[in-house]
Amino acid sequence: MNAEDLVRRQLAEAKPDPKRLLEIGAGAGSFLQQLTASSDITGLGIDPFATPRQAENFEIRQLAAEEIDSLKQWFDVVFSIHSLHHFSRPLQCLRALPSVVGWGGRCMLVDWHAGAHTGVSEHYYTLQQAADMIERSGLRILTKARLGDIFSIEATLPFWKIAVAVNDDEKTICPKMFGMAPKLAVYTYSPADGFRLLEVRPNPYEKTMQHQKTFDVYDLVHDCQALLSAHIGKRGIARLQDMGVRLFFAKGNVKDNLAACGFAL
Repeated sequence: MNAEDLVRRQLAEAKPDPKRLLEIGAGAGSFLQQLTASSDITGLGIDPFATPRQAENFEIRQLAAEEIDSLKQWFDVVFSIHSLHHFSRPLQCLRALPSVVGWGGRCMLVDWHAGAHTGVSEHYYTLQQAADMIERSGLRILTKARLGDIFSIEATLPFWKIAVAVNDDEKTICPKMFGMAPKLAVYTYSPADGFRLLEVRPNPYEKTMQHQKTFDVYDLVHDCQALLSAHIGKRGIARLQDMGVRLFFAKGNVKDNLAACGFAL
């Protein structure tokens, strides 16, 4: 099985079905274009030497792997094929992955185990060396394997964050629009530990009426991959979904409704 087939298998087995892909080291974007050609999947590919191009459901940007935290988007699957050996600062890239791996998202790294030296600046890693770097970056390894002359590592975040629009009591979901909630309760979620309250952040925009207010309020919890609210305006929903933010809607007690968000992973 080659690298492309490994990625295709991951996409086929991923639950829930991935809709947003990020390829690091995408080159001209031919593989990403294949993945998004006949489905509702959208893809973004980055490469420091790529010629920027954009189509209906995929885009190629000129951007280094170490700069992915500048994307300000969330993705269901982040993958890199035969590019790790070109990264000038691989740890910096891996440590930035939490800024792009969305709610329940996964990342996959595939590279040659020893490599074929081409004369350009590169450094090859063994499976164990790559796995050690991933763990040092704070990611949780799901699977790792060496298959012939390549290796693959699938990893995910140790936890995700969800912001809940709450009333002053911090226990019930605010029945108004997301931007009108007095507070935003940030919870972490992991399959092992469930939901845990991390902190409660005040909303200084509770009574303001500025244009694109939803963005201003989300900026207060921009480290959260998901939101739980009673209501969000149609335009706000569209903009948040364009960023890859996972949206849940409910009313009543916070803890009673958080469980459904976890089941959605």
